[in-house]
Amino acid sequence: MHLWLNCFFYLVLGSCFGIIYDVIKIFRLIFVIKKKGTIILDIIYFIVCSIFVFQLILLTNFGNIRFFILLIILVGYFVYRLIKFCLRKN
Repeated sequence: MHLWLNCFFYLVLGSCFGIIYDVIKIFRLIFVIKKKGTIILDIIYFIVCSIFVFQLILLTNFGNIRFFILLIILVGYFVYRLIKFCLRKN
């Protein structure tokens, strides 16, 4: 049961990363940020996401980075994108 709960947290984290990235995209569209600003925002996004992933791995897996953890986070991100695509289509 513990493993399934961790997998759920990783899926939710991946979905949250998708939501955060969409908020950043909206921010860029509203304030018309140039290419350098976009690069800086993407780097900040990557660093913040990396910190969250590392903190969650420390809490749930004692710092052991496993391939399946990163894969589940990526699946969570793509599930969010798929849901967003399906909702936009209707």
